[in-house]
Amino acid sequence: MADNIFTDEQLYLIRDLIACICSNHIERGDIDCAEEELEIINAIQRYFDYPEYVNTKHFVQDAQEGECNWSEIVDYDPDFNKED
Repeated sequence: MADNIFTDEQLYLIRDLIACICSNHIERGDIDCAEEELEIINAIQRYFDYPEYVNTKHFVQDAQEGECNWSEIVDYDPDFNKED
């Protein structure tokens, strides 16, 4: 039996697709689903020894900071996008 079920390229694709779904759920306000999807994203991040997201707000913060670079995500700012 093979050690890995998916190739690295397949895992990247899965992560990217789940990230799109997660973003859509966040936009619709369905945070429960987004949190489950973020767990999948973070599992793939761990597999590649990349940084993980703290929560869905961190995921949104990273997306809004510019082009997504999975190996270097922005530091979590709990005050990001906070209404004054």
